[in-house]
Amino acid sequence: MKFVDERGERVVEAAEGETLMQAARYDAFTTLLGECGGSCICASCHAYIDAAWLQALPPVSINEAQMLDVIENCRYNSRLTCRVRLKPELDGITVRIPRRAG
Repeated sequence: MKFVDERGERVVEAAEGETLMQAARYDAFTTLLGECGGSCICASCHAYIDAAWLQALPPVSINEAQMLDVIENCRYNSRLTCRVRLKPELDGITVRIPRRAG
């Protein structure tokens, strides 16, 4: 998979079943925060999924939708990376990390 942030892009390897957030954190991709550790209670792992990959993702859960509702820069392709588990169909996915305030 590929993560893209204001510093550029980086290809990250991860095991099937890990979440996008775990893959980023294991690779020390520090602009994807994941402050709650994947509990879906902080939205700090928010990212944009490239449109070509949206159909391959699981549906947004009620909890995830509630968290996305409070994000200022939410878009049609916003997802919480703690909610997206890797599977073969997502091999090559591109995840864009929004610029953080501060």
